Amino acid sequence: MSKIQAELAKATGVNPEQGQSIIDPAYLKKLVRAVANLADKDWDALSGPAQEHHNTAADAANAKKDIPNFPDYVEPEEAAPRRRRSAASEDDAPAAKTYKPAKGDEVEIVTSRDKVVVGKVVDPDDAGDLVLMVDGEEVGYGLAKLKSITQKNAPLPEADKPRRRKSADDDEPAVVEPEVGDTVEVENSRGTKKMGNTVEMDAEVGRFSDNAMRYQASMTFASHTIRELRAAIQGQ
Repeated sequence: MSKIQAELAKATGVNPEQGQSIIDPAYLKKLVRAVANLADKDWDALSGPAQEHHNTAADAANAKKDIPNFPDYVEPEEAAPRRRRSAASEDDAPAAKTYKPAKGDEVEIVTSRDKVVVGKVVDPDDAGDLVLMVDGEEVGYGLAKLKSITQKNAPLPEADKPRRRKSADDDEPAVVEPEVGDTVEVENSRGTKKMGNTVEMDAEVGRFSDNAMRYQASMTFASHTIRELRAAIQGQ
């Protein structure tokens, strides 16, 4: 037992898991991290011994050394064997957290104090902590104390995806628009097939008009020449 541990656990909401000792290294590490993330007003509300112990523990953790036990820790007396509890019914069992976060997932968690936090998973299980990147900082949250973990922007199962409404033309074959110069085969209503190259209609009309003008000029010139030849012959 330890009054300092009880004070820090109350301030952070971080308690040992069932069967875990308050001097377990994993729990001490988790508690140090949680105290380091306390708001200034919550830190100022801690007693002097609690603050002094945390600073000592934080220095040891930063130096990669074993975190010291609580200075007022007293080994608990061995408890008498407890009577076996009957199995809980399925209705009494807590809901299982089916989603297991993975590194890089964007998640939303709800803490034991009903605080909603959104962040990216840095480490899904660091000695019992879910480490998230929140506002540019890595913050650890005790997995055992979280009420829920939800993946943000998770892909929808096929059955839940919104279905696109089919239009009347969805079953019609796609019509490919040919480009100018393409070789195509067309079929009329009588089943006659023709093959040829596609052309630009305006350009072809222009060429047709130009050819017609040239033809007319040639015919006029030829007719004029013939008349001159006849006149010359008759004049002889």
